[in-house]
Amino acid sequence: MTAFLEEVDTVYIEEEDIARIDPTGRSFVNINTMDDYKSS
Repeated sequence: MTAFLEEVDTVYIEEEDIARIDPTGRSFVNINTMDDYKSS
């Protein structure tokens, strides 16, 4: 994975920048099933 990231144009976003837009972290909820979706 590290080698891949070195080859592509990767932009790293600081946690503080994300927290200003999404303070609860909901944009990183992992949804794999309908139950996951319903509980999010």
